[in-house]
Amino acid sequence: MASQHGGSASAEKSSDSRLKALVEWASKEAGASYAFLLLRDHDTSELQKAISYGRAEAPQGLLAVARWVLSKGEQVCLQGEADAKEIAGSRLEESALPLICAPVGSNATPLGVLAMGWPPSAREGFSRWLL
Repeated sequence: MASQHGGSASAEKSSDSRLKALVEWASKEAGASYAFLLLRDHDTSELQKAISYGRAEAPQGLLAVARWVLSKGEQVCLQGEADAKEIAGSRLEESALPLICAPVGSNATPLGVLAMGWPPSAREGFSRWLL
């Protein structure tokens, strides 16, 4: 991730490691099996994977859901494939569900999206977040 504010490379690397530790901590606390922090590119406004935990590649359809969340500024809780299709008009692979996806940053200018998912066998861990 290139510096957008003229900061040093070592300060940016330190910031990246703190973000990675935060995403990992939040995932473990929530009992999630994976998480992705997707940040908006400063120049193109496209979402880019910044941090991942538990999975190297984003599940099919996650980017479409994340774009919807970013555009609406609303979080979503998806329990099944039909939820993803209703929200983003996209198919989200079943192994990626259930999923919580929320905007990160201020309401006026979201910086990106945090997505956390549980395997289908762990829906009990997910359901406590729906209360």
